[in-house]
Amino acid sequence: MSYAQIPDFSVSLVPTTVVERVPFHADPVLAAIDAHDEAWSVWQAAPEARVAGALAEMIAALDRLLVTPCATRFGSLTLLRHLRWHIQHDGITDAAVLARANDLARSLHLDFLPVTPAIRPRVPAPSIPAILRLRLNLWRLRRISAGLERAKARGDEAGFSRWLARGLKACDDLEASRLSCKAPYRVR
Repeated sequence: MSYAQIPDFSVSLVPTTVVERVPFHADPVLAAIDAHDEAWSVWQAAPEARVAGALAEMIAALDRLLVTPCATRFGSLTLLRHLRWHIQHDGITDAAVLARANDLARSLHLDFLPVTPAIRPRVPAPSIPAILRLRLNLWRLRRISAGLERAKARGDEAGFSRWLARGLKACDDLEASRLSCKAPYRVR
């Protein structure tokens, strides 16, 4: 059969386009993440005199991190993981950080729950009778300390020792009432 032509499969039928691939280690967001991590670590370990300066550097690094583009999917995933950790660990409520994390999750087609800052557990409030006992014991201690001062000013040793014994008993009662104020509620 001389009329059949076999196509040449060595030549591409679709015009090729040049795709520039960025190696994952050359993604600029990775350098921004490292800079933010370093600034955050310096801020955490800063002495009292340098806390304000370290905080300003950390905020500047965070601002640079938020505007740095992600060139690869790996960089996007790394940035999302980094932001989610800081949001949950540090309780970040900045709208720009939350929006960037949610946009990254949406662009990566991840169906994570929206990230929210960690909420500190609520401490149960003490009961009213426990607060009243605490206030009563504080009032007793003020009254006893005034009695001690009067006995000391008069030079009355017997009166001073009686007031001191009352004071020690009131301190024990105060400690017991303070502990009862800290006791958690029972679940009913």
